[in-house]
Amino acid sequence: MNPLMPWCLIPCTQSVQPFVRDTLEHVIFPVSKLRYIVDLSTYNGSIEKALKRLALPCLDPSFTVNQRFILTAMLVSDKDPCALINFLYEYKEEIRNRNITPEVCTDILEYFSEHIERISENVNVEALLNKIRQIPLHVNVSGHNISLDSNASILVLDDYVSNKIVLDGVEEWANASDTILLKATHHLTKLYAKVGFTTEKLEAIDVYTNHLLRKFDCLPKANHQAHLLFVRNELLAKSSTFNTQQNNLIAVLKTVSFVEGNDGILFTASHFKDPCNELLKLMCDPNDFPGGPFSEINWWHFLVIAGIQTKVTPKMVLQFAKSIEEEVGRKGVTEEISKNLKW
Repeated sequence: MNPLMPWCLIPCTQSVQPFVRDTLEHVIFPVSKLRYIVDLSTYNGSIEKALKRLALPCLDPSFTVNQRFILTAMLVSDKDPCALINFLYEYKEEIRNRNITPEVCTDILEYFSEHIERISENVNVEALLNKIRQIPLHVNVSGHNISLDSNASILVLDDYVSNKIVLDGVEEWANASDTILLKATHHLTKLYAKVGFTTEKLEAIDVYTNHLLRKFDCLPKANHQAHLLFVRNELLAKSSTFNTQQNNLIAVLKTVSFVEGNDGILFTASHFKDPCNELLKLMCDPNDFPGGPFSEINWWHFLVIAGIQTKVTPKMVLQFAKSIEEEVGRKGVTEEISKNLKW
């Protein structure tokens, strides 16, 4: 068979450059580029709409093709999901630079998930799965389409968890902690499992226990309060007893430096004394107590859970006695010292 000549041309449509949504131009592609042209007429439903929204090179719908025309077999069509992977991979930079909605990304990935068995039968399955990782159609919890070709840790979160957790500062946290939080529908479970990402069903409390709190310093300080409020009010709502998941969260919380001192420096809760204990307030220095919002009564129960010091210890009593002794030596027995001694 003679090679195809470059002057054999195929009429196509594609987005104008630079990309403008819903604005197409008519172009002519050489036959040698046939495998990078999609025949939208072979698709239907959400995948057809998604591919149309991408506005990548498509066979011009006004061009009537005889079904026996041999070149039609070379076009990207619904008959071969692997060809669509190669097509999207070819245009991955164009996809990266376009304002694509999460819905478009999800519809395309769900199409691959639906056809994952057929993709798996291909002799080049590993190469195809690697291309899927690199195509920027994966949606993070912030709603941005990204590729998964970095060495970052990947967490796949379902819709419910993605919508439940606090997103304030999460993108900055993800960048600083080298973690990607993917938002995925249940239809994507098979695809992400095949690609090699965990299929473990994570709940919101798991995300905080195993990830967000363990790298809490990666979260911008301005966003700390929003996440701590969520932990306090939702994950550790006041209860007489806690379950195993909550106890695991509390164990991690006790190691997190989130309580602000009067000097603005962050410490673990156990660094401070209970501001509601009158005896401790009498015996200890003001800097021994939480500052900022954590000095308010509505944080007291949470700080107790997190390990704030609530009891007077023999060591504290001894230190207090020494401080009184030193003060008496300097000033004599003043009215204030006399009052303190009555405690």
